[in-house]
Amino acid sequence: MIEADESADERIDLEKAAHRFAGAFLVPKKMVIQELGKKRHSINLYELHLLKHKYELSMQGWIYRAKDLNIISDKLAAELFK
Repeated sequence: MIEADESADERIDLEKAAHRFAGAFLVPKKMVIQELGKKRHSINLYELHLLKHKYELSMQGWIYRAKDLNIISDKLAAELFK
């Protein structure tokens, strides 16, 4: 439950944490590395689309997981989000 004095930033951080937990639960690190490898310099949208349907994690979720696990750079993640 969100307290009345809780700031918007605190709510956003909690929301981000919840999304990260859900992503890690749906696709553990071992599975992400199995699918993407330990380091990538590119990922195409079709590959993300296939992974989305295989694991029931959104394309954005895959990008966040890959970024959080340092498989892709922040720059590549930003490009994919565009």
